[in-house]
Amino acid sequence: MSFIPSETELKPLTDYELYITRIRHFREELKQDIDNHIPPNEAIGRYNEKLDHLRDEFVTVRVADYYAVRKVNQMGKLEVEKDSVSPGEPKATSRNKDEYPAPKNMIYDTHDFNVQSSIGDCHAYDSLRADKRVLTIEVTARARHKPQGKSHIILIPIVAWKYDPLEVTHYCKADFETLERLADDRYLKTLPPP
Repeated sequence: MSFIPSETELKPLTDYELYITRIRHFREELKQDIDNHIPPNEAIGRYNEKLDHLRDEFVTVRVADYYAVRKVNQMGKLEVEKDSVSPGEPKATSRNKDEYPAPKNMIYDTHDFNVQSSIGDCHAYDSLRADKRVLTIEVTARARHKPQGKSHIILIPIVAWKYDPLEVTHYCKADFETLERLADDRYLKTLPPP
């Protein structure tokens, strides 16, 4: 049995109101610099430098949020059975499989077959596509000789997904751009009232 983490949601951007406040403060400082006759290129350079440092800080914090997120899905029942055969007859095997695609922007983390019952000569196998976005689970039941009875297995797999670590930084930078838009009063005026 694999360890299945508890489902964890991504913290909403509203938890980062402090960053919006800091972006607004940087914009006020830019206006003051220009009003104080600092050359525009120098004032904008200072502003961009502050914003770059803030973006780096935010990305460092937000990456940890994305790494902590887990989406846990209990999949549908996967079942197979094979009746017993008379002694001397060949033992055939029945198979059943299903593919479980990852939620959008996520990849495989771990799974549990979650065997509900298994009688006889039964097995469960897993395979993961190279990009870790599709998990395939196959169950087999092999015939046994009479009077041993049928082989039968039932699984209800549980799969945990996580954000793709190769794409997390991109998501964090996009989140920071959203914070920049939220810090812009002109953007807020375009939003419908709550």
